Amino acid sequence: MKEAGDYSAAEPQRVISPGRPGSLGVSPRQNHCTDTDRGGTIAANRRFEGGIDGGQQALGRHLGGRAGAGGKVLSGFNNHTLRMNPRISIGGDRLRVRISNAYGNRPLPIHAARIALRDQGPATVHGSDRKLTFGGSDGTVIAGGAVQFSDPVDLTVQALADLAVSFHLPGEVLANFSITGRYARQTNYISPPGDFTREAVMPVGNLTDQWFFLCGVDVLAGEEAGGVVALGDSLTDGNISTIDAFCRWPDQLARRLAQRGGRPIGVMNNGLGGNRILHDLRGDSGLKRFDRDVLSQPGVTHAIVMLGTNDLRNRWAKPDEEVTGEQMIAGLQQVAVRAHSRGIKLIGATLTHT
Repeated sequence: MKEAGDYSAAEPQRVISPGRPGSLGVSPRQNHCTDTDRGGTIAANRRFEGGIDGGQQALGRHLGGRAGAGGKVLSGFNNHTLRMNPRISIGGDRLRVRISNAYGNRPLPIHAARIALRDQGPATVHGSDRKLTFGGSDGTVIAGGAVQFSDPVDLTVQALADLAVSFHLPGEVLANFSITGRYARQTNYISPPGDFTREAVMPVGNLTDQWFFLCGVDVLAGEEAGGVVALGDSLTDGNISTIDAFCRWPDQLARRLAQRGGRPIGVMNNGLGGNRILHDLRGDSGLKRFDRDVLSQPGVTHAIVMLGTNDLRNRWAKPDEEVTGEQMIAGLQQVAVRAHSRGIKLIGATLTHT
């Protein structure tokens, strides 16, 4: 096994990004289910496979202004600890975390970060807590527009396990920072002021249904493992899906694959509410974000694309954003060409009725 930071294409081990909470790719009324699973969805391999990474957007334009697809955030952060709770879609014994400042307009300092198995609420399982480092240092500063990978840590996780990823933001992150995130349809936690990353039960100053900065948890898994990216709009991201129930269709897919056994397959939900094939809306268009949200995911072998509804809808009725079927098909053909150039099998999903 190579050391952290030395993963090459020739390495017979790979990383699968377990996947972050997703949504059901079915009609909204079907999006409600009685499943009581907690957490998000992520994956693993003997190479690192991509996991919780998802369609990202700048939440700064939602802070104190119009809300995004999720809840409204009224301010930024100032000396707060965030505890995000993703679920891993396949198991493994070595993990790394990705923190994104993709839309930040200035550097993002991280003072401390940790990962553990989640118990309930803001609590972690005793004995599972691991310190995350970045190039051997406890903290890091992430440049605007960049993503930071942590060093790998040893932590044994089972498929569909719930994780708690905590990181302390030591300074003030103003509302105009353009915070990178997306709505989660699950409960995550913000502490009172202070570094509470080491606390087994983190004190809670506020609840949020957003993902902030955390964009991936990667698991070292066997060469036989595969990774599926779900690229879509709110039907994939989880609009109207029951909060904290993990009923989005990528969640259901992850459960079915885990229950089937055989080849481990990680599921990465990269849905983004309002997303379109051809034009930006609450984030980059499908064509624009395809490299970041699909091609760059560690260990990806398949992609399911479910986009087009919002192209047809043209929510803001802009004449220059009216599209034809031929234009949408051409956009999807470009997605297929880019996927096939990386050896990724592309699956096109049928659009649901609205």
